[in-house]
Amino acid sequence: MPLTRKLFLGVIAVLLPVAVVVAATISEATNRLEDAARSGLEESGRLEAARINDRLDQIDDDLNLIASSTELRSALESGASAEVIEERTVSSVAEARSVGSGIRSLAIFTPEDGLLAASDRLPEIDAARVEAARTETTYGPARRVTDSDSRLLVACSRDREADSGIVRVAEFDLAPFVTLVKAHEGIGESSEAHLAQNVDGAAQFITDPRFVDDFEFAFTRTVSPEQEGMPIIESLSSPETMVISADDYRDEPTLAAVTTIERTGWGLVVKIDESEALAAVDSGSRLLGTGLLVAIAGALLVAWWMVRRLRARGETVTDAALASGAGDLDRRIGPSGDDEIGRIAEAIDQ
Repeated sequence: MPLTRKLFLGVIAVLLPVAVVVAATISEATNRLEDAARSGLEESGRLEAARINDRLDQIDDDLNLIASSTELRSALESGASAEVIEERTVSSVAEARSVGSGIRSLAIFTPEDGLLAASDRLPEIDAARVEAARTETTYGPARRVTDSDSRLLVACSRDREADSGIVRVAEFDLAPFVTLVKAHEGIGESSEAHLAQNVDGAAQFITDPRFVDDFEFAFTRTVSPEQEGMPIIESLSSPETMVISADDYRDEPTLAAVTTIERTGWGLVVKIDESEALAAVDSGSRLLGTGLLVAIAGALLVAWWMVRRLRARGETVTDAALASGAGDLDRRIGPSGDDEIGRIAEAIDQ
């Protein structure tokens, strides 16, 4: 094998492990960037869930405030007439709303009489929900009353410690929750958050996603449980926040942080289009990959130039040596560099 070819192969042999190391570095950097994107989205999902739970805590505080209403408590404990209790119920709601509560209606249930009093017309309340509320607060369902009025049903015991069996069923304004998820829009061009409630295993949107023009989307769009893998379905069974890659309601590839709000059973999705979330990953990969290709191309170009020059000098020396051997003692190579080939050329000239 010619020396020049050996040298060229030697250069390639040196560049090959360098290319492997650089490629591994690119892969590692890409994975880290993607992990950072997923971690940031996961933290964003946790913060969104925490804000929603804070609003639920406010609802609990409002119910406790109403339960501590002296007039309503007195009427219930004294066995006042249904008319008096209903009057006190209405005044308790009005008082709570005057100090900023989001309560819209309140009903009082007793074990003996069922519905005892109500401040406003409520949706039909099944007996099982009332019974469950005697031991723990239950949340839901949410419903849309009018275009500008959506509500969340909450039921709880008036005073569990007293074991009176009286249950409060109230409806609260859903608007604060809608405002919370809409406020998420500022994180990215394609970022958004939305909520859904579980309706027999299906996911019913209770907030309008950001990228829909149909105002009637919420409470009308339901995703079947058969569409397993969609973020909104996965969010109904995710006690811990996790990030998944899946197509969203627009059939767009996304990265989505999904979690279940424990008290309500709501599914929370905080998502961003995959193309935007991984833009830094793609950009970094392209930059590193381009740098690697340029470096390899440059090294090969230099190696090709050096090998070509070495071959030309070698052929000049070879021709002079053959001419000398054939009796042409006047052939001279001349100055040929201060290296091994130059010294050979000098020896032939001498």
